[in-house]
Amino acid sequence: MDTTEINEEVTDISDLIAADGEKDETRAYEIGYHLLPTLDDATVEQELAALRDMLSKQGAQVFGERAPVTIDLAYSIEKQIDGKRQSFKTGHFGWIAFEAAGSSLTAIDEVLKANANILRYIIVKTSRDSVAATLADPTLDVGAPEAADESVSDEELDEALNTIEEKVKEEV
Repeated sequence: MDTTEINEEVTDISDLIAADGEKDETRAYEIGYHLLPTLDDATVEQELAALRDMLSKQGAQVFGERAPVTIDLAYSIEKQIDGKRQSFKTGHFGWIAFEAAGSSLTAIDEVLKANANILRYIIVKTSRDSVAATLADPTLDVGAPEAADESVSDEELDEALNTIEEKVKEEV
């Protein structure tokens, strides 16, 4: 597989379709998206369900996803909402990987563009292997919760061992 095609950012959805050769060729894609940070948890869940439903209606088969989590954006993103330009520094970031025919990408793109709750999104080509690797190793995923730092100092370790030794002596 040509890895230069994997996770390749494009500016026009037709680039993804044309790169596939046949419009009806099925391949793996991923949508990365930022939902408005003003949405409550219930609305975020509804948006994710609507995204899955829309993909299903387009004949896509979802094979991986990361539920949206609130993250700080690298830069402010502006969006016009109710006639006013608003700037956002955070967003609910998530992604969803799916297989679909290239011919369905135009409809998927149009639905995403029309969704007022999406701050920004991107559709990229991917592979099942790439998605599986990301799901297996959360450190590869921007949206995954960070693992807690469970390091223990030498002093804490010595204290815990002393406590265990004392309890063992008491029992003997």
